Amino acid sequence: DHRDLHSFPTRRSSDLKQLAEKQTEQSAQSLKAQYQYQVDKLTLNEWFNSGLNERNLGNNAQAVSWFRKAADAGHTGGMTQLGIMYDQGKGVDKNDNEAFKLFSKAAEAGNINSMFQLGILLANGRGVAENDTEALRWFRKSADAGNSGSMTQLGIMYEQGKGVEKNDVEAVRLFRKAAEAGNTGGMIQLGILLANGRGVAEHDIEAIKWFRKAADDGNPGGMTQLGIMYEQGKGVEKNDTEAYQLFSKAAEAGNVNSMFLIGILLANGRGVGENDTEAARWFRKAADAGHAGGMTQLGIMYEQGKGVAKNVNEAVNWYRKAASLGNKVAQNNLKKMGN
Repeated sequence: DHRDLHSFPTRRSSDLKQLAEKQTEQSAQSLKAQYQYQVDKLTLNEWFNSGLNERNLGNNAQAVSWFRKAADAGHTGGMTQLGIMYDQGKGVDKNDNEAFKLFSKAAEAGNINSMFQLGILLANGRGVAENDTEALRWFRKSADAGNSGSMTQLGIMYEQGKGVEKNDVEAVRLFRKAAEAGNTGGMIQLGILLANGRGVAEHDIEAIKWFRKAADDGNPGGMTQLGIMYEQGKGVEKNDTEAYQLFSKAAEAGNVNSMFLIGILLANGRGVGENDTEAARWFRKAADAGHAGGMTQLGIMYEQGKGVAKNVNEAVNWYRKAASLGNKVAQNNLKKMGN
């Protein structure tokens, strides 16, 4: 049939034309989808960055609004930062349950920071039942992805034997890795193990190096540990004046242990002129923050009438608080007083 033979090219040309048109349409739709994706991504990042900017300016309520907008649209960074706002009670009522939900969602979607935050809540039983095994899993996942905070937390789990068999050698390895990545918490933890010869040969000079590095980076814990080395003359010449200056800086920055230690130096006139009133003030600050040593020393100040008006009842009150936290000096002082 000649008609059929001649019709083949015609049909084929038609089909090719339709196919070409279809491919062009699909290509256009694909380009449009890609463009829309980039626009959406840009918009989400703008919302997220607006949240960061508002928070940096101290406008926490506005920051929460931007983070929520980004989070609701699926931005994992927005979820994480919104979770942090709930965790800290900034710009919104503190809510560990809500923080846990947000961190969980973002962590499951691959956000490394949320994996770290989730581990913190699980390890401390905040917003969820305490679960060291799950905390360990998230810290490990985040640490493997390069999060130095998680390396430090994972090291603490090994050091304390929480969710895993206690292993100081592994703790040292993790703290060192975190410290070398610039994590000040890792620097401090590594320094403590070096100063005490745990999981590694005792090395006061290297411990001081890491404490100083953390202190220079502005970490009050590093200042405190460096101050202790000066106070004890470990790895460095004993220097109470330097210790006092370091404790002062750390205490002013909110470090509770330094509040207690500065009180000790003030009460004994070491590195600074003796000042019982100032010593009592710092002991009270430490005590109010839950430091058992601060409670005990404040009790002693009240019992002896040093820096405060003598008040035996107040002394007993502080001794009891410290004794309930296991402080042996407070327990012995109560027995001596017949309490």
